[in-house]
Amino acid sequence: MDYIFFMCAIRHSELETLEKMLIKYIDASASYIIAMETAKDSHQETQGEHFHFAVQMDDKQYERFRHTVFTNHYKLRGRATDGKPRQYGKVKEIRDQTKFLAYTVKDQNIVYRNIDLKDIQDYIEVSYPRRDVYTFQASLMKHLVSNQINFAELPGIQDHLAIDKIEIEILNYCMAHEKVLSRSFLKQMTSTYLQIHMPDRYKYLHDIYFYIKHS
Repeated sequence: MDYIFFMCAIRHSELETLEKMLIKYIDASASYIIAMETAKDSHQETQGEHFHFAVQMDDKQYERFRHTVFTNHYKLRGRATDGKPRQYGKVKEIRDQTKFLAYTVKDQNIVYRNIDLKDIQDYIEVSYPRRDVYTFQASLMKHLVSNQINFAELPGIQDHLAIDKIEIEILNYCMAHEKVLSRSFLKQMTSTYLQIHMPDRYKYLHDIYFYIKHS
């Protein structure tokens, strides 16, 4: 059976409860990994604490689990509303399960069932190169936040972003750190900054929407 990957923003103290609930909705032979992570710049309602799941289950099992546990028991938001981010979600498109499994175990703060330790170690090993990418991304986002006053608005025009200045700053930062910048990575980093890290981002909602739509 294939894995389904999903996350939820719930405090780590709920691990035992979540695991017991999950077991009720999957086959006895099913494998799963539950990873505990703490984000610095998201999931503020739980001080960054959240879970990533990789579970062998079908769509019906996931829907029953999601409805009972995330919606009814924990009262979580499945989509962003009133300026608040979603608190749970499922990965919709999986091209490479091994890469998603590696991502799930990357912080090594996990519990798992029906998976060989050697396989877990292999997933952790695969996760190392991606960890370097995320470390660079975090440092880039920190740099953009600290310099955001330089490109918050167009010269002479209030309440409109100079997004080209953000992209140039990303290019400058990558060159300074000897990172080759592709167009796709430029757009990804710009969108990540605009939607997650930029102060007063809701003030510039229409500019961000226009950028995403036309990138």
